[in-house]
Formats: sequence, structure tokens, C-alpha cells
Amino acid sequence: MATIHYIKSGSGNLSGPSNASRGQTITVTATPAQGYSIASFNVTGGSYSQISAGRYSVYVNSDDVNITCTFSQVDYIVSCVKTPDAGGTITANKGIAHFGDVITLTVTPATGYRLKSLTETPTLTITNSSFTMPASNVTVTATFEKINYTVSISKTPAEGGTVSLSKTSANYGDEITVTATPATGYQIKSITTNPTATVTNKKFNMPAANTAVTVVIA
Repeated sequence: MATIHYIKSGSGNLSGPSNASRGQTITVTATPAQGYSIASFNVTGGSYSQISAGRYSVYVNSDDVNITCTFSQVDYIVSCVKTPDAGGTITANKGIAHFGDVITLTVTPATGYRLKSLTETPTLTITNSSFTMPASNVTVTATFEKINYTVSISKTPAEGGTVSLSKTSANYGDEITVTATPATGYQIKSITTNPTATVTNKKFNMPAANTAVTVVIA
């Protein structure tokens, strides 16, 4: 009667009969733990063939048979995608990870953008920009959107004329045109913005903030 020894390394289960007759064929099952795969399977004191994934047919031709299986962690890929491309950046602390690893995301909107949504395939629970790696590749998509800022205008003195803007809602970098028509006997003294933007020929590019335009007429 042959003695069957099962030797494994890594996380998984290796099972089959503990004894067999010489010349007998036995079935051995190797079951990796979640996030692991079978890296190698070997038999001394016999021969083997694979029946299916994780199942082996072992021919016993010695009184002492050693069946060795090595389980190794599977390398999964963490992919970060952003849309639109100009909207910002998203990175992960690991590009290759193992099941159970904690993945931390860094999401940085570009100026004038904000994060609209963060989606994952497969669906995961993200807490404080981190998630636990599943036993699969992961794609995280950051969707950014432009921020609509308000633009307001005022004049002083009130009777000095009329003022208007080409836009009252704008995105960062949009060109805003100020129309100012002094009343009879008045002229435009200054056009300023808060926050400060450079006004040239009554035009300025929208800052990344709500903006107030003041026209002083004298």
C-alpha cells in the first residue's frame, strides 16, 4: 500500500486519498483560494495528467508518493480612465495589485472643472478614495464636468449710463465682453473685476470663480 503525501505552498487546498495501491490511479483536486492560481503541480513516485482545471489523475507506481502544488497570488490590473481628457487627473497607488490589497485613488480636477462621478468596473465600494481589490481586474473612470460660474455687473453712479455682459454664466477661460454706454456728459473711467482679471478692450477671460464686474463712469 502506497502512502500519498500532499505538500502545498501558498493559499489553497490540495486533497485526495491518503493511501492507494501501486498501479492504482487516483484523483487529486487542487483548489486555489480566492485571488490565487495554481502555479505548479508535480508528482514524485508516480505520473499525472490534468483532467480539468484543478483536477488531476495521478498514477501510483511507488510506495511513497509526493504530490506538490504551489499556489501563487494572481496579479490584477488597476486601470484609471478620465473623461474628458482635459478635465483633470486620476491615479492609483498601484497599477498591479493582489486580491485584498487596499487601493488609494488620487483624483484632481483641472482648473474650472469638478468631479461629476467616479465609477468602477466591477462595482466596488469606495470610501475616502480607497477600495479593497477584488479578485479581478478593475477599471475606475473619473468623469469631470465644467463648473458654471456666475458673472454679475454693476455701475457707479447709477445715472452714469448702461452696462451689460455677453454672458451671465460662464466656464473658466470663456471670453466675456462688457458693454458700457455712458450717458450724455459721462465717460468710462474704469472696468474692474473681482476676482481680478485682465480687462482689455472691454473683454476678459473668465476666472475659476464667480465674478463681479464693476464699471465706474465719471
